[in-house]
Amino acid sequence: MSNYSYKYPKLNDKNWLYQKYVIEKCSTIKIANLAGAKTANSAKQALVRASIPVRTISDGLTCNRENDGFMVDNSVIIGCLLGDAGLRSHNPKSDNSYPYFYKRNKFFDHVCFVAKLLFEKDGEQKVKESQEYSTGKYHTIFSVRSLSYKSLMPLFREWYPVLNNYKKVIPDNIELDATMLLHWFLDDGNSYVRKRKTKQVCIVLCSESFSRIDQELMSEKIWDKFGIKCSVRKCQSGTGYRIFVRQKYAGLFYDIIGPPVVSSLAYKWK
Repeated sequence: MSNYSYKYPKLNDKNWLYQKYVIEKCSTIKIANLAGAKTANSAKQALVRASIPVRTISDGLTCNRENDGFMVDNSVIIGCLLGDAGLRSHNPKSDNSYPYFYKRNKFFDHVCFVAKLLFEKDGEQKVKESQEYSTGKYHTIFSVRSLSYKSLMPLFREWYPVLNNYKKVIPDNIELDATMLLHWFLDDGNSYVRKRKTKQVCIVLCSESFSRIDQELMSEKIWDKFGIKCSVRKCQSGTGYRIFVRQKYAGLFYDIIGPPVVSSLAYKWK
């Protein structure tokens, strides 16, 4: 680098470049301005010659932003991914396009509950209200989303694989815990009581967005982890199958997930 002749002296100084770009996290635009160069490309080429790795577009967008306090709690996120939540990338084919987490629901207290678990502070303030038009009328929807994070990329690749055209699947290596089961039930769970001689509570996981193979996998994992028997039965929506908890295991299911955590969904506990 010291033998390279260049009309912008500061761009010849590797130590200066390292201080500005790596330590101070200046952009190539700012470095070019500080050096008196006309374009950011001059700074970029100087970094390359100095063997200083140039940030990707996503890294450049995120290195100086104000952190939103999002915490990658895999149990909460995975439980939500089993339900209605998702991870989204603007370019799923690229490892440099970092995904963000999002969740939507018609119940404010439910979305707020999740937001408070996933953000260090001010979770409730991150919940947004919007109007959505469907079935001939407008509905109020509450949503929360994180900023894009590189740390979410491993989950994104597992849950949205290229082999499924970046559509959500359940990874084979998923390891269930009670928190995941709770959030899955909050999103997609339902229950009803059979009117027979004794009270019989039936619990259903409306899991028809996943393939039958994925649902059978989850039924096996629920049995292996919690000792709860489930069956995959036909339904009239989605992929045509849902997970049903065997009636005799309903009490154990509720014991594992605990009491209702939000009032709007307390009706699911029978």
